[in-house]
Amino acid sequence: MLTPEESVREFHEKYWHLIASHPSVPSQVIKDLRLSLCLEEMNEFITAIIQNDFIEMADGAADLVYVVVGTRSEER
Repeated sequence: MLTPEESVREFHEKYWHLIASHPSVPSQVIKDLRLSLCLEEMNEFITAIIQNDFIEMADGAADLVYVVVGTRSEER
């Protein structure tokens, strides 16, 4: 089983997303995109918690991890 970092790297490589060779701050466009994705996934996760929907909670949590790890991995 792949770690979250390995899964994100595999996804980025498959879809030709850039991967940082060193830590860096991405462009404003990428920061805005990542913020939007984080907020969207967090809202879905919160809604699932309120509705006691275990499947959607798990999906939301996994999506949040993916976005956060992808943010850490992405090159500007």
